[in-house]
Amino acid sequence: MTTTLRLALLALLLGACATDLGECPPFGPRDNAVRADIVYFSNDGSSGDGIAMYAGQAIIQQSCGNGGFCHSPGISRSARNLAPAGLDFNVAPACTSDGACPDDDVDRLRRNQATLFRWSELAFQEIRDGTMPPAGLPAPGPGTVLPQGGYFRDVEIDADTFEIRYADPLPQLFAEDADERAEARSLVRDWLACGAPVVERLEEPVFETPEQWEALEAAPECGADTVGQCIVRGPVTPPDPTWSSIFETVIVNGGCQGCHVPESAFFGDAVIDYSDEATALAEMLDRPARGSECDGGEGVLIVPGDPSASLFVEKFGFDGDLSCGDRMPLGGSAVPTTFLPPIRQWIMEGALAN
Repeated sequence: MTTTLRLALLALLLGACATDLGECPPFGPRDNAVRADIVYFSNDGSSGDGIAMYAGQAIIQQSCGNGGFCHSPGISRSARNLAPAGLDFNVAPACTSDGACPDDDVDRLRRNQATLFRWSELAFQEIRDGTMPPAGLPAPGPGTVLPQGGYFRDVEIDADTFEIRYADPLPQLFAEDADERAEARSLVRDWLACGAPVVERLEEPVFETPEQWEALEAAPECGADTVGQCIVRGPVTPPDPTWSSIFETVIVNGGCQGCHVPESAFFGDAVIDYSDEATALAEMLDRPARGSECDGGEGVLIVPGDPSASLFVEKFGFDGDLSCGDRMPLGGSAVPTTFLPPIRQWIMEGALAN
């Protein structure tokens, strides 16, 4: 029985007996109740890319598809893994740097938030009963497209030393530990009970004084007729202008190995192998773009000495039109604009294997 049919039957048969999410709880002393539950992405607990979401938003986003699989719009039928068409829960922020949000991305967030809210009680019942995420998933790692909700963390910033401290990772819905799963379900339930609020936009931070650091707590509104909040992007650590640093920061921490390794179910679409530093560089250096949308010689992935001619620079969400294909990570948030200068510098200096 498909998830849609199961949910529809539950809606008809259970009616008022569906899971009651309860009232929106007081998360903390701040004016906006769930603002206290904002978390930031950090793969290793010491650095991050500054992507911010509500805790429940982050757990759902990473557990239900993250824009690239299962409950994600605009992906292939095989990538949905039997998730019903139209049941999409891609609630990632619509734009992740300064400037206007593309209308398509805002509409995607609005539609997916509405779908999730419409199914919230019955969807949570699936989560509570342990049927979603489905059992039998492989352990997270290269080649899997599993949630990385555990890599979202609370963050504290010392106003005197500017030291960034990341807390423990978020609990995960697919964790082996029953207590961790229960904690993750509690965060999702509370978030849904508050109406599934979303972070819509992220502004690039300028952290030079303690007052500017405190802007992380300000959560300015995005304006009229928008979907959610606008929040200062969290502290980021750009890569060094070396391939080893770029590979670790952009490729590994960016989740590219969920698709771009031979053991991934999506490697046939991804084409380029990012299994390790040497393989990834050999796959891109002076190599033409490949894939179903890039077979016409529209661009070269990395042109040593010429970042402007390198499709690798375009692919990670920087300004300008793409020569071909989609921005990366597919369905995910664009990397910070502060990542661009060291990447361009590395390519300008010859794109060495350093």
